[in-house]
Amino acid sequence: MCTSGLLNLDKPYGMSSFHAISAIKQRFGWKKIGHAGTLDPLATGILSVCVGKATRLIPFLTDYRKRYRALIRLGIETETQDREGEILRVYSGRRYPSMDDIEMVFDRFRGQTEQVPPMYSALRCKGRRLYEWARAGKEVPRSPRKITIYKLACLAYSYPFLYIDVICGKGTYIRTLAFDIGACLGTGAHIWALERVGVGWHKIEDTVSWKDVMSMDHRKIEENIVPIGDMLSFLPVLKLDAKGKEAMIHGRRFFIDKADIADKKYNFDTDYESSSEGLFPCNIEKSPYVDKIIDGESLNGGISVLRIKDQDGNFLGLGKIVPAEKGSSVDDLVCIQPSLVLATNLKCKGDR
Repeated sequence: MCTSGLLNLDKPYGMSSFHAISAIKQRFGWKKIGHAGTLDPLATGILSVCVGKATRLIPFLTDYRKRYRALIRLGIETETQDREGEILRVYSGRRYPSMDDIEMVFDRFRGQTEQVPPMYSALRCKGRRLYEWARAGKEVPRSPRKITIYKLACLAYSYPFLYIDVICGKGTYIRTLAFDIGACLGTGAHIWALERVGVGWHKIEDTVSWKDVMSMDHRKIEENIVPIGDMLSFLPVLKLDAKGKEAMIHGRRFFIDKADIADKKYNFDTDYESSSEGLFPCNIEKSPYVDKIIDGESLNGGISVLRIKDQDGNFLGLGKIVPAEKGSSVDDLVCIQPSLVLATNLKCKGDR
């Protein structure tokens, strides 16, 4: 059976993301498989496993905002910034941080800031992973990277443990966030426990446990895979007629008449729902031309990327709204440029 889609795995404690992917690949015989964001062995929670042609959507999934629940242990710094590392420093002060102290420190990290990646990470430097340099006893200079913290809140506090809720953008290391919070408080800190509870619109309640995955047969695992056409469900759907479908499959730019959209010929839909938690998109590109598409109304908040399907609901790929060619009226025509074409065998159930 041809399988393409997303499996939301609840990764257990102590297992690396690489091991999880390798075991699932061997269990079900899938040739193409990957994940959209590493979880440390110490961490549990959502590991987004992409199968088949869905692996080509990984660059989009890695841009999703992610939500974590983290238990921070104040008073001790470790080499790996988590509880499994060698202890470097122990806080010997007699004054413990108050909630006011913690809230003032949190303010420093909310919004866009910079973070220096930890030595124990998979980033490459001079041809080797940083953790390989660290295990060799060498400290490698790292440049700070821009990150965004959309939410940082205290859920509970009783020294030395601080339980936090974090919504963050791509490239954020929660271990390093804990370390930096401890440094600002003057106590030092490390991660005691970490769970990824949200990825985009997916929640921890939507996941399948490791034990269940390993006990499933092919039919049952298929029932737990999000179809490839629904993986980016916050993006609007454009259903094409036969002519538009032909152009899309061959990667050719095509045009849609605004009047035809008004007459419901092309069926602009969206499964997108707003979220007060702000977990949704990712860094999907905005377009000034979108505002001109439908009677001056913005299409899904100005998002310029669309999911493209045929009239039977088969997922063809992604298209991008671009300026119409010179001599065409942007007010009359909507120009779509295929940006990712996945339609090769529409008989594949998982591609719907």
